[in-house]
Amino acid sequence: MPALETMQQARPVLGHVNTMVDGLIASATVDDLRAIIRTTLATSSPETSAKFTAAARGHFEKMYMKGCLTSDRLFDVSSGGKWTPTPQLNRLLACVRSIYGAGMGFASLRILAEIIEATSGTRWEDDSEMEDVLTEIDGDVTQAIQSSKEQMEGGRVENVTAARETVERLRTALRNSKEDVASWGEMYPFEKAAASVQYWKF
Repeated sequence: MPALETMQQARPVLGHVNTMVDGLIASATVDDLRAIIRTTLATSSPETSAKFTAAARGHFEKMYMKGCLTSDRLFDVSSGGKWTPTPQLNRLLACVRSIYGAGMGFASLRILAEIIEATSGTRWEDDSEMEDVLTEIDGDVTQAIQSSKEQMEGGRVENVTAARETVERLRTALRNSKEDVASWGEMYPFEKAAASVQYWKF
């Protein structure tokens, strides 16, 4: 019979290792986990990153309807006429960034189109919180478009017709937003997004 040490070396105690890892995940701070994940992905093969994003997509596909769709108010206006983004908008944008980062570009574009539609009638001033968040949304659209292109190239679009409808809805939302902003004389906040979708052919 082999010595105890030999048996342990030949057959790692996976249950014990998993328990330890679970303890790390449960106890580490969010910043620590982010650093660990980034280091792991940066020092691993491309297959590891692919498995990571596939697992993320599997999770978000289950949680998408529950966590990323909302009819909540995204912008509030004070009695003095000052518009501000709501906490619901910040939560929704965090969800959008997670899902386009996981490779679900078209799902994120649909939500971003809804957000842009919700800006109709809002007003803002230079260097305001509203202007800052609209600039962020402009960048989110360009990132989501890139994610959508990669989704198409990877053959992960099951319904191309629905994908085209999403892009057309986004184009319409951006066009209507530009007309709305022009009506009161402010600079259009979604120039990068509009340019990205204008030259996107698929």
